[in-house]
Amino acid sequence: MASPRILDAVEALFDQQDPALLRPVLHPRCTWDSCVDADAVVLTMTSMLRNGAVVESWQTTTAADRVVTAVHGSMDGMPMTVHLVMLIEDDLITHVLVADDAAEAASVEAPAQPEPPSLDNTELASMAAILPCRDVLAALAHYELLGFSTHSYDGGYGYAERDGVAFHLARVDGLDPLATTSAVYLFVNDAAALHASWKTSGAGGQFIEPEMTDYGLLEGAHLDPNGNLLRYGSRSN
Repeated sequence: MASPRILDAVEALFDQQDPALLRPVLHPRCTWDSCVDADAVVLTMTSMLRNGAVVESWQTTTAADRVVTAVHGSMDGMPMTVHLVMLIEDDLITHVLVADDAAEAASVEAPAQPEPPSLDNTELASMAAILPCRDVLAALAHYELLGFSTHSYDGGYGYAERDGVAFHLARVDGLDPLATTSAVYLFVNDAAALHASWKTSGAGGQFIEPEMTDYGLLEGAHLDPNGNLLRYGSRSN
């Protein structure tokens, strides 16, 4: 049976519309669909709430191995009712699943674990650049203005995600933005449109207008307040 701390965290999640409040009761390898760790689950929930999902009411029930919350609201203006199923093991949420109705929510099982990779399986799954900053919360606020979903881990570390691109923000005491050499290159659909969006976002830093290169990319750049350089480019039409 779910412990009071899990039930309190679930209630806080919906009451305050803040998925970060669920983080302490998520297993580090908690899964939800393609998400395979707790921070990714929190970021996905946050992104949903900020991109069209509206929660109007909810009702939570418990069973021996799960917490089920019937969520009523809308997505992009369309009415919806879903059942959020959180499977429990050793007083932590190990899997988050979505069911269409109460019957499915009561019986749905954790997804089968994939076969362990063979010793010669060296495929890379994803990547996140780690950007230094003087103040993590200020840096996260900056990247929110640039359209990223963000989450603070412990005040000294944070996460920003947009369109499958992930940054980690790490506090570095004594950081000199003028001496920072960190840089990231982003391949984008339309460099000119991104520049226009970011320049009018209200975010600080420098915004360098895109120019055509002799290698066929329209390239621009953004220098954030901590001196991190985000170069980006799109193919010329």
